[in-house]
Parts: sequence; structure tokens; C-alpha cells
Amino acid sequence: MKLKWSITQYTFIAFCIALNLGLGAIVRIAKLPFFLDSLGTILSTILIGLPGGIVVGLFTVVFASFIYSPQLWAYGLTAITIALLSHGFNKVGFFNTIIKSIISGLVIGVVAAIVSAPITVYLYGGISTSGQDFVTAFLHATGLKLLNSVVLAGFSTDPIDKAISAFIIFYLLKNIPQRIRYRLSIQDEE
Repeated sequence: MKLKWSITQYTFIAFCIALNLGLGAIVRIAKLPFFLDSLGTILSTILIGLPGGIVVGLFTVVFASFIYSPQLWAYGLTAITIALLSHGFNKVGFFNTIIKSIISGLVIGVVAAIVSAPITVYLYGGISTSGQDFVTAFLHATGLKLLNSVVLAGFSTDPIDKAISAFIIFYLLKNIPQRIRYRLSIQDEE
């Protein structure tokens, strides 16, 4: 079985990468304590499938590394994790109701924080170039070890970020016509 993507799917993947980069840039400029740079990854995973979500996540971190923060390439594992979890939650129907969508976002955020924390600490000395750094600095100033500060800062921001993304995605999914959802779904070549 060979996977074949249509021009519609490639276009949607490009749109989702641009969505991640655009929202991520706005949040970084505003120095908000969350990211919104995974919304396109989650959306493409749900509508196109796991390979589409992984492509969106990986291309987002690579392009973001060139555009506004050279260190973001290292978060590729986090992007893959977000796509994997989104795929799993979608398969069990967690994006079909608002409550389950938010729960899936919270869980994705907790796991993303855990996966990202060692990268932030050991590669970048605890600095992520986001508004989350203010929370990390505050926690570290209270006497916590750097890794603990980064993990707790992640727990205080990532679940909220992913819950907001899941909330938005729930409403987007409810408003995308079925014919477009069908055109975006993966069709295997016989």
C-alpha cells in the first residue's frame, strides 16, 4: 500500500505550517506565556492523518529555527509527540465534544512539557525564548533547581496552550464542511 497525497492535502499542510508559524510569531512578539504554535500540527493530524501532522510539526520547527529562533529545531521530538497524541485522541473520538477536546489538549500539554523540559535545560540552559521564561525565572529564583523550574513552568503554560488550541480546533472541525474533510482525508492507492 502506497500513501499518496493530493494537491489539496499538500496545500493544507502548507497552510497548517504557516498557521503554526504565524500564531507562534504573534505570541512570541507579545511575550505571552503560551505558544499556539501547534494548532496547525493538531489540526492536520486530525484531518489528514498522522504523517501529515508529523510533517507539519517538523517543518514548523525547522522553518521557525530559520525565521525567529535558531534553537527551535531541537523541539522536533516535541512536535512528533504532539502529532502522535493528537492522532491517538482523535482515533478514540476525543475531538468530538468540547470537554473531551479540552481534556485532550491538557494531556497533550502535560506530555509536551515533559518532553520539552530536558531539551530546554540541557541544550539551552533553561531559556526557551518565550514568555514561559518569566515563569521559569520566577520559580528558579524561589530556590527550585533549573530542571524542576522548567518542568513546572511547562506544566503551568503548556496544558493551557494546548487546551486553547484544542478548543479552537473543536470549533473549526464543527464548521469545516464534510466534503472538504473528505478531500483532506488520506486516500490509499490500491
